[in-house]
Amino acid sequence: MELTRLNDPSPLPAPSTGDHAQVFQAVFALAAQCGYDAQHSRQVTQLALCLFDELYELHQLDGEDRFRLECAGLLHDIGTLEGWKGHHRATLRIILESPLLPLDRQERLVIGNIARYHRKSLPALTHASFAALDLAEQDTVSRLAALLRLADGLDHDHQSHVHELTCKIRPRKV
Repeated sequence: MELTRLNDPSPLPAPSTGDHAQVFQAVFALAAQCGYDAQHSRQVTQLALCLFDELYELHQLDGEDRFRLECAGLLHDIGTLEGWKGHHRATLRIILESPLLPLDRQERLVIGNIARYHRKSLPALTHASFAALDLAEQDTVSRLAALLRLADGLDHDHQSHVHELTCKIRPRKV
């Protein structure tokens, strides 16, 4: 699968549903307000979505989860507004507290946790925000955060060097 939009300077197209379009616009507004690195965020988001699509056979998540991943990808580094150290935790807090996002508390927890776990520690029940999710949401966050973590690693240098990504699923490896 070729990633043709990776170096496109325009925002990613909005989802087709009205509610998603409103959330998507709010995500971009929040990201801009926090001074996000637009090129890196778009690159990581596109890579994460490509991984989601390529690995559907393994994770079996739905379109709503794909949208959550897209939002988390675009927001994953907004916590750098407060400095690099601990920015993943700051990202979660900003997502939970921002008045810009038209999301209920539970949806903020899911998207915020996906973004929070793009680096450092893995999801753990000792983390209050992760423990606040039900078991199904914890599983979803763990799966989506893994995709986001891998995508962020593929653009660790923020230079958008990855232009194509294909996954092959084999019996004991991907």
